[in-house]
Amino acid sequence: MLKKLPGYTGEPRICELVRFQTEDITVKGAWTGPARLQLFQHALAPMADLPVLEVLSASHVLTDLTLSPPEVVHDYLAR
Repeated sequence: MLKKLPGYTGEPRICELVRFQTEDITVKGAWTGPARLQLFQHALAPMADLPVLEVLSASHVLTDLTLSPPEVVHDYLAR
């Protein structure tokens, strides 16, 4: 995940590439079946602008899992 936060002046204050690990995964169920894609407009994530023409397939997975604390992989503002 790219974590990018501006400072008070508008310049980037934090710009890091962050990694999360999934741990303690328990799969409760997994299946394929019909699905629908619904994208919502958001100013900071323009995913809804993608031209999705057709959903070809879908996999549904129901799990219990734990996300590890984030680990900074690269700090783009470090000197």
